[in-house]
Amino acid sequence: MKPFLSIIIPVYNGSLYLRETIESVLCQPCNDFELLLMDDGSTDGSLEICQSYEGDRVKVFSHANCGVSLTRNEGVERSGGQWIIFCDQDDAMRKDFYTAERKAQMQELLQRGVELIVPGAWWCDAQLRYGTRRFIEKETKCSGIYGGRNDALSWDHMLTFNMCLYARSLFFNADGSATPVRFFALPKDVETTFRHMALYAVRKILFSDEYAFCLRRCNEESVSSTWNWMKVYPVVFDAYARLVNWHRTFYPEDRQAIEGAEKALLRRMSFTVDEVGRNQWNLAEVRQLINDYVGESAPWAHLLDKYSDDGKLLRKLLSNPKEVAASYHVSFIRRKARQSRDILKTFFCKNNGVEVILGERLQNK
Repeated sequence: MKPFLSIIIPVYNGSLYLRETIESVLCQPCNDFELLLMDDGSTDGSLEICQSYEGDRVKVFSHANCGVSLTRNEGVERSGGQWIIFCDQDDAMRKDFYTAERKAQMQELLQRGVELIVPGAWWCDAQLRYGTRRFIEKETKCSGIYGGRNDALSWDHMLTFNMCLYARSLFFNADGSATPVRFFALPKDVETTFRHMALYAVRKILFSDEYAFCLRRCNEESVSSTWNWMKVYPVVFDAYARLVNWHRTFYPEDRQAIEGAEKALLRRMSFTVDEVGRNQWNLAEVRQLINDYVGESAPWAHLLDKYSDDGKLLRKLLSNPKEVAASYHVSFIRRKARQSRDILKTFFCKNNGVEVILGERLQNK
């Protein structure tokens, strides 16, 4: 008998928190689920940890390192549940997240045509001792059920993709064939494009703060914490370029959505330029990177003329880099002020009220 819920955890050298993540899944009250541990060529003993849990509800798969995106896609192909959750190797399910009552709710939502549940989130420190609650209904101004194929709704309406619940029908047609919703095969994880695809492609979406995970946001083991962003950004731009082609290929009749994806590509590049001053990157390197995509003979150069407002900063960077450099000069005093704000933000996070998440780990303040 197939499980109702599939929980997919991609694993790559995650031994530090992996056991705790697995235990948070296995302790759920309703046991009508399968846990798929997808090892992506780990070398730190993570595979052995996964295999120690292998059993009726826990399936372990291992392959040579190919990246988290393809690993998640393989997990989707091997899953059998009516609902799918992606959980990272350093995150955790809240206690009593998956109950018989919750399963009944999810069954009813399927009957109503809901294919995606977008929840709020608990963003916690590395020890899951302090956290801050983020409310999806407050941050997106969305509550209840909405229709899909809505370009405006498909941008910036998820806090993160790996705490949402996805119906199987979002990934597979009635005949078992694959839908267009998959992670792009990229060397780095650019999950923002997947968020958009999922939000756009669904029939119906439920926004609800009843469903929430714990995320270790201040985590030295996080993959992105060690990224060289100047090497990552070409991958990010490639992901957004693929997103434009994704819309053109699968939804060619929706011109508004295609144009939305094109503008998003330009905005993502502009955001990179904005980050120059904050992170003190080499502006010449950023300019060369932008030139490769929207320079005079680059593949996306026509977008600068098509969307003059969205491409204004990029055009300025290519034509007058000295002016851009001057505007992003960051003084010593401004850097110190920003550091002070970060300290205050951390203090605020540690003093926010939180509920019990893993046993008695997080206490109400």
